[in-house]
Amino acid sequence: MSTKIYSPSTLMQTEIDQIGEANSRRELDWLINEIIRPQLPSIRENLHSCFSKIDESSDQEYKLPLSSHNSEILKGVITRQNFKITGLNITMKSKNLNGGKSFNLKLKTGQFLIVRQILDCHDAIYNSIAILNTLLENEKLDRSTFLRYIENIYNQLDVAKNSLTSPNVGYIFPQHRVNATLFEPTLPSSISLDFLVNSSDLSIDFKSVRKVTTKPWDVLIDPDNHKSFADHVRARISEDRMTSIPNILIAEYTKLLEWKKNESSEPEDKSQRIGSTIKNIFNSNSDPSYSTMLKTANKYLESAVTYVDNDGDPLVVTIQENCDVVTSDPVLLSISIKLESLEKTVAKILENFKSCI
Repeated sequence: MSTKIYSPSTLMQTEIDQIGEANSRRELDWLINEIIRPQLPSIRENLHSCFSKIDESSDQEYKLPLSSHNSEILKGVITRQNFKITGLNITMKSKNLNGGKSFNLKLKTGQFLIVRQILDCHDAIYNSIAILNTLLENEKLDRSTFLRYIENIYNQLDVAKNSLTSPNVGYIFPQHRVNATLFEPTLPSSISLDFLVNSSDLSIDFKSVRKVTTKPWDVLIDPDNHKSFADHVRARISEDRMTSIPNILIAEYTKLLEWKKNESSEPEDKSQRIGSTIKNIFNSNSDPSYSTMLKTANKYLESAVTYVDNDGDPLVVTIQENCDVVTSDPVLLSISIKLESLEKTVAKILENFKSCI
């Protein structure tokens, strides 16, 4: 519906613009004071409810069963308290562990594991509450500052919600390894356990791995950054779509052999880390031929992963078995549902706010 405004005198365009801007400001002030601000205490209260369930001050423990209809590799009980795993008693049965016999693993008494995703959710909710407190304590904030705070709340809610949806790659295999000494007995280097949250369910991702000993696929090009020859070649293939994979493989393998040759000709007292690494790797004349390297390429380019052992040293492995065991966590599910609802509420506030600007 259009509106015509009649004035006893002719208005200049600048005057019309000024009147329009004044009306927009009044409308925006009304929206902030009469519509948005009254919603903020309820949003904060709901966030406090979520926060209290995963805050460190909460000593409530939840014992959750672990089992899978699809695999007998891992089963047992896990205990969660706020954002920590405080108890674990599981049985693993893998052909690559303990001769295929059952292997019992417990979390040592007094030890705990932090579930980084839940802690991220905890921190994002804390930040949202802090911003809400600032908004509620300052009624004279200018409009742009008010908008910026609402946007920050939305962003923090988005982080909190997504933290319980899917894991950060930095928290899981192969970039992360849980501290093996926290378990009894010590977690074998051939076993990877990731404690994560997926779609609001708490789960353990089990992997058994085997060290790669086939050259050149076991070579670590950059130990500090956990980059193997396989990682390097995969990156080159992604970067150079115009060159065939065999040609890239031959070119990179040639560079590796030249590197070895140059390093082995250096004086023995050379102390550079990479040089020493290469000398140790190529301490015998066992370099495969180009044809042999090409024959093994598909297997290791698809499956070779750079991981770390219990000492934090990088090594190249292949995954032998994989099993994801999920347990329903009703508290995390309720938090996730509430966060999604709050995020939609704040998104609507932002939409209305921006429509008045």
